[in-house]
Amino acid sequence: QLTGYSKRKLNPEMPDEYMELITMPNRDDWPMRLSLTDASAPQLENAPFVADRQSLTIGEGETGQLNMVFEDENGLKVTRTLTFTADSYVIGQTVTMENEGSTAYDGYVTMRINTAPFTAKSGRYDEMGAYMNNKLVVASASDAAEKLGDYRGKLTRVDWIGYMDQYFLTALVMPDLSERPEASPPSLSAAYPDHGGLAVGASQPGSLAPAKQQAFNCDFESRPKGHYDLKGA
Repeated sequence: QLTGYSKRKLNPEMPDEYMELITMPNRDDWPMRLSLTDASAPQLENAPFVADRQSLTIGEGETGQLNMVFEDENGLKVTRTLTFTADSYVIGQTVTMENEGSTAYDGYVTMRINTAPFTAKSGRYDEMGAYMNNKLVVASASDAAEKLGDYRGKLTRVDWIGYMDQYFLTALVMPDLSERPEASPPSLSAAYPDHGGLAVGASQPGSLAPAKQQAFNCDFESRPKGHYDLKGA
């Protein structure tokens, strides 16, 4: 929600209420959508995560964390830890999965940005961008499927992936794994929801045996483009 900026500032005939920057008419449009590909695992996109606090306030130069926890009846515990830093556009995120039950899970942990801003005609963003396998890929809604087709189903290292327009960028930023050679690099995740459009994000192997735990790091960044990007605008 963009506080201090009401709809009436755009149009005097509109109600005097705050602008909602993110709307969720469809499940696949939810931002920072987390899921497990194992069919036997709970649907995390619909799971009731419980926050550890009602509010979070941070001062200049400070950081703060919000923990949200989901536990299912079979012993799977998933904790989403969001780290907020004052004067930063980046929201740090760590997803920790703990298997306290007897069922083993296999597949991938997937994080996607919501679809609506990229595909809706009234949305802010008109392109998707990604840095994959040391190469920048930029695509519009009309040619994204073709350009991403070269990467789907293949070993793809994703450093960042997101949506953008002339002035703004919203992206998922993957961690630097240079000091963790044993870690599996994130790979491209692309889906076409039932109501149309394209959802892009990144996945990591999410196999989880009983009595084991695994962490998945993926930051969320939404900001104006840098001066270098904007100087030609």
